[in-house]
Amino acid sequence: MMVLKKGARYSIKIKACYVLLLVLSSGVLFSQDYTFQNFYPAEETYPSYIYSIAQDNSGFLWIAEGSGLIKFNGFRFERFSITDSTVGDFVTCLFNDGENIWCGTNAGFLYYYDGKSFNLINQEGKPYSRINQFLISAEGSLWAVTNESGIIKINLKTKSLKQFMPEGAAAISAIEFINENEIIVGTNSGLYQYYFSKTGELKLIGAINGLSKTSIKSIKRIRNGAGFYVATENDGIFKLIQDNEMLKISFIKTQNNENLDGVQDIWEDLNNNLWLAIRLKMQNQPDSEDVTYFNKRNGFVTDNVKTIFEDREGNIWTGNFGEGLTKVQPLLFSFIPIKDKSYGTSVFSIWPGQKYLWLGTEKGLLRINRETMSIADFYGSGKGLPQDSIMTLFSGNDLDLWIGTSNNGVYLMNKETGRIKRAYSEIDGLKNSIVKITGNNEKVWIGTKKGLRFIDLRNDSVSWFSINEGGLPHNIIHDLYLDSHDKLWITTKSNILSFIENSKITKIPLHSTSGIMSLEAITEDSLSTIWVGSNGNGIFMITADSVFNFTKQEGLLSNYCYSLAADMRKGLAG
Repeated sequence: MMVLKKGARYSIKIKACYVLLLVLSSGVLFSQDYTFQNFYPAEETYPSYIYSIAQDNSGFLWIAEGSGLIKFNGFRFERFSITDSTVGDFVTCLFNDGENIWCGTNAGFLYYYDGKSFNLINQEGKPYSRINQFLISAEGSLWAVTNESGIIKINLKTKSLKQFMPEGAAAISAIEFINENEIIVGTNSGLYQYYFSKTGELKLIGAINGLSKTSIKSIKRIRNGAGFYVATENDGIFKLIQDNEMLKISFIKTQNNENLDGVQDIWEDLNNNLWLAIRLKMQNQPDSEDVTYFNKRNGFVTDNVKTIFEDREGNIWTGNFGEGLTKVQPLLFSFIPIKDKSYGTSVFSIWPGQKYLWLGTEKGLLRINRETMSIADFYGSGKGLPQDSIMTLFSGNDLDLWIGTSNNGVYLMNKETGRIKRAYSEIDGLKNSIVKITGNNEKVWIGTKKGLRFIDLRNDSVSWFSINEGGLPHNIIHDLYLDSHDKLWITTKSNILSFIENSKITKIPLHSTSGIMSLEAITEDSLSTIWVGSNGNGIFMITADSVFNFTKQEGLLSNYCYSLAADMRKGLAG
């Protein structure tokens, strides 16, 4: 949780990249690595000096650079120059209004692209001064901020223009609306508050105390509406909030008091992290607890980032000064080194708790601190577990962790005390060979190599399902999945998918065009569709009335699928 100290600085976890590119988090920011994909200006069509980035409704990126405009489809760059369009100028800023892409140029021209052509809207073709910013006001008008020609109100329906000259303003870099009648204006000599008079003039209310003589580079509304971030060229970054009709400014510093000056651009992402492009001043400035620098020294393409943009999928793009375009993504996987071989060298099971990550190995159970990703404890034969592999883990509440072993049945851990006791074992060795445990806070299902054990935690009753007891297709369980409707799905060493509902087993044969197969992993997506992996025939999608099969012929990399996971964005990984 971010702590704000009244009238002082923030206590914030930070990650950074040179101009620097810097990330401020408004919550707990876990240690994370990033991967950089660079698009170098090695070819004529590649952008080099980038000033602005926007994304159109088809998902294509539009890139403003010193010699025109470039469209990027993720694989190929297409340049629009003066020879094939009217946008052959030095483009300084871009904006998507939801229908058209708007372009502002260094020469003061305003264009919009309607999907077919670029259209100039300057009155009588006369230029303004350099266009520095576009933004939409609450009432739906588009505004263009010019360097020395004031601000231009654009009617999106008629494309008509109305010019406002802020009283006494110097060169304007950025504006934001406080409400429909008041704005804050960032200039090269401070931050000011204005209001629209009844006569249609832009009248000065006054300078914002604390920022009256500094050069403003960017103003961005905080995503939750709680105020504004203000980035300056030489005096750091600030948070501006409205309190009892008064605008109050507070200075933002890092925990180690690094000065965040030299800002070129600022962006708050969908996760409320604040990204800054900052001019590099200290080539060998070391990382600290709350700041990590990404620059040429540690693999980033440049020390000179000009602009930052986040696309609809949450990827961060940097427009670099002289070094093209870079895509910044968090690594999907983090590596947890386990150097002590007495803990085991193979991981067979994982359970993600809120504070700790639990890993089952061939030697026992590891408890991993999720914040530091370090080993907090190990539970082996000296702490209540047998010398056996931990094949499956499950927790249905905050207290109990169920532990399934390869040959010694099931154990139960109290997560608060760390005490472990045996939950059950059978004389029949195959019933002690645990494959999967699942359930909720009222019931637990335990899949073994000789059937399925059900424990009703409400009354401690136990029942078994097998070929002879209840009619399982096979006694060797491969996977279990309890879906959002409390239906238990089961795969076994067969091509028959089963589910248990109200203690009754229903079987669904899944036929293979490639011969004998067995079913493996099960998952459920955000639309409550069941997906099943197979050993040799791809994956199956199970709907209420149909079964669909997807194999290499439909684009899978392999027909063998041993694990499946679905995310909340309708994505499936296997």
